[in-house]
Amino acid sequence: MLTKSLEQLCCQIFIDNFLNSPLLQFRLFERKTYLCGTVRADRKHMPKNLKPDKEMKQGDMDTMTANGVTCVKWMDNRSVRYCCCQILCHVQMTHVLRRQAGSSEKLCVPCPSIGTTYNKFMGGMDVMDQKKVSYETDRKSKTKHYLRMFFDLLDIAVNKSLHLQPAERRL
Repeated sequence: MLTKSLEQLCCQIFIDNFLNSPLLQFRLFERKTYLCGTVRADRKHMPKNLKPDKEMKQGDMDTMTANGVTCVKWMDNRSVRYCCCQILCHVQMTHVLRRQAGSSEKLCVPCPSIGTTYNKFMGGMDVMDQKKVSYETDRKSKTKHYLRMFFDLLDIAVNKSLHLQPAERRL
């Protein structure tokens, strides 16, 4: 396990929805490693009785807590689900600015504080993903899964090497 050296240190780890699940949250919570991140709706052990998207409007929130793990569903332009350990998850509301459809005006939308905290600490990873897409060597083709991982790692390495070059040598 990659977090073995962090056990019992009360560290906070932020991850995206590819890895996150309530079961992982619970297992790391037992080892005093606190996890926070977005989670997919169809992930195993996710609560099924959160409000459906049709009953929620922008800014609405629904939460469930069990075994020290809190799952939060927030409606932005579409639904976003967060999963974090109860110690990190203060279900307080902050406000974020969102563009109104069809105009340049910005609306002040209520947002759970877990969302703003997640965005603050996951910013670097999301920027790397955005830049990687610009220079991808592999276009969505039906290849073997190990080749997909190889091409993904190659894209990340190329992206990082561009940032290591001195600015005057870049194209």
